[in-house]
Amino acid sequence: MSKKVGNAVTRNRVKRMVREFVRCARPGSVAWPSPWLAPDVDVVVIAKPSAKDASAQELWTDLASTPPLARPLSSSLGARH
Repeated sequence: MSKKVGNAVTRNRVKRMVREFVRCARPGSVAWPSPWLAPDVDVVVIAKPSAKDASAQELWTDLASTPPLARPLSSSLGARH
């Protein structure tokens, strides 16, 4: 998480809220009616500086309205060409 989001306390607050959203959005979660994520998917979230002023409800609304973009990772991800 970039320092543009805020100081360490603010960055950790945003990180905790995003982690809770992803935990609840996984399949099998009773907190989410339909799974937002497919099973066995890793998630990368890039928080923008405006996230520091957002409430948990605003972050959840923004994350829920954004469909996850899925791309398979290449087997040569770490290889140099």
